[in-house]
Amino acid sequence: DSGVTTASMWWSDIMPKLPNEWTFFSVLLPAPIPLEQNIPEFDKNTMQGLLSLEGLFNGDFASAEASLSELGLLELDKSKQMSCKFENHTSLKAWHDSRWFGKTPVPTRNYMSTSFAQKNFDGKSLAKVAVDAILSTDNTMSSFFGIQTGGAVSSTSS
Repeated sequence: DSGVTTASMWWSDIMPKLPNEWTFFSVLLPAPIPLEQNIPEFDKNTMQGLLSLEGLFNGDFASAEASLSELGLLELDKSKQMSCKFENHTSLKAWHDSRWFGKTPVPTRNYMSTSFAQKNFDGKSLAKVAVDAILSTDNTMSSFFGIQTGGAVSSTSS
């Protein structure tokens, strides 16, 4: 299953190597949220599930670009990417306001769970559980939302 493979590569191989300056938001959805996300490349007849990675870099643009290349994130499952953008925003608020979730209120959630990656975190198992759960629902508002901080904060070795 390509969704499990891609999410597993992200959580197991790339995420643990993030420099301190990065914070990423991982979102898994069964499909783009109706009326809120305009993704013309998503074909609901042939595609199932959507993984979105949005990163914020606290530093200069050139360093952010270099670290993305070094980590291999821009190449992550490239044959299945619908979009890969690298943008420069002047503030967290400017970035948030430019996203679909900053423009349209997200309906109230009815379930939320929180956990932290622990020593010996298993990104492959998380990918399987998260992708399987999202793809098992026909509710387009169901989602998995994860926040990954870079460097020492996300290290599972200590």
